[in-house]
Amino acid sequence: MEPAMFNVKFKWRPCALAATFVWLTAAGPVMSAGMIEAELKTKKPPVKAWAIHRKFTKTGLAFKSYVGRIKDGRLVVEGLAVPGRYDLKFQMEKGFIEGWDAAVPESDYVEEQPLSDESRQTVLKKMHHNSILAYYDRAVVLDVQGNIQNAAVLVAFLRKRPFVGGGYKPGEWTWRVERWHWEDPLEHTWTLNQEQPYYALVRTRFYEKDFKALHTTYARHLGAIALTDERPSVDLGILLLPAPKPGTHAIGPDGKTTKPIVIKPWQPPDPRDDPDSTEAKSEQGD
Repeated sequence: MEPAMFNVKFKWRPCALAATFVWLTAAGPVMSAGMIEAELKTKKPPVKAWAIHRKFTKTGLAFKSYVGRIKDGRLVVEGLAVPGRYDLKFQMEKGFIEGWDAAVPESDYVEEQPLSDESRQTVLKKMHHNSILAYYDRAVVLDVQGNIQNAAVLVAFLRKRPFVGGGYKPGEWTWRVERWHWEDPLEHTWTLNQEQPYYALVRTRFYEKDFKALHTTYARHLGAIALTDERPSVDLGILLLPAPKPGTHAIGPDGKTTKPIVIKPWQPPDPRDDPDSTEAKSEQGD
């Protein structure tokens, strides 16, 4: 049991999870009158921008991209479905900056409690032992956010080994970036959310040269933008968009890189995991 749990009063909210994620399953009418706008703080303006709407259906995850316009350092994306939840994506001069949904349901406590270091380590250990990792050669946790009862984990997977079926071509690698949802409602152990344990932001097959060419940054402040009937339009204010570094990384709202955590390495370790490594800095200067 977490130390912070003592002497804390509960609030009765039996439908908290359903209410938080009502946008995923709501069958009501959808309007296309939503808008997202923001002022972009970046050295070089993005080449292109999108707002990506992800929605869970009976057949799986569906998504739709809405193209935005950028003028005089300002982003505007119009005609968005309402209600809806969106992640922003920017194509930069070299690479991409993409939002990811780091939001989690509120806990059952009157005063929200943060995700503790102990809980964070428990989640990482369970991910390390998850059977899904057997397929991959490399797994790197890019970011972890949450509260005392829920955790959102952004993780990148890579398989270099050959595989059978699926139209495999010699030399192909499998690459995925996923968002995992862990929960601990009973305060005894952490388990994957039963309704939607994880989904892929990226899933592709490519070659070694493509992996080495990756410049992708995931930013939680660019994700989980909720448009509702009460608030169909939102102005996000100033958004910081740093130039993507070589490899795949995550950043916070301040633009600083979140330290990656390798939960399944190959040998030798890839210095691209550490943006402050000598090799990574060398590539950044190229």
